[in-house]
Amino acid sequence: MQKSRQLDTAGRLTFIDVSAPTFNPQTYGLGGADTRRYLHVVDAAGNRYVGVDGVMEFRAAMGVGKVESLFWRIGRCRGWHGLYAAAYALLASRRHGLSRMCKW
Repeated sequence: MQKSRQLDTAGRLTFIDVSAPTFNPQTYGLGGADTRRYLHVVDAAGNRYVGVDGVMEFRAAMGVGKVESLFWRIGRCRGWHGLYAAAYALLASRRHGLSRMCKW
C-alpha cells in the first residue's frame, strides 16, 4: 500500500488498511473473507470493483503509461478478462510473498 501511495502523486486515491483493528468492513458495504483476499475499489459514485476489475479501476485512477494502458484495455475484452481474473486470483493468494520478493 505504501508504494501505491507514493505513485499517487496527484492524491486522487484514499487508501484504507483492512488489517487495522479499527477497520469495519460494513462501513464500506463489505464483508466476509474476500475483504482481505481481494482488492476492493469504491469509486466516487459508489460503484464497487473487486479483484482484477478493482485493479483496472485503480490503475485508471492512477494514470498509466501507453504500454500499461494497452495492457489494461486488452484485459477489458471479453476473452481476455477471464485470463486476467485467473492470473489475479493466483497472484492475490501470493501477494505478500511477492511484495517482499519484488519490494513493491
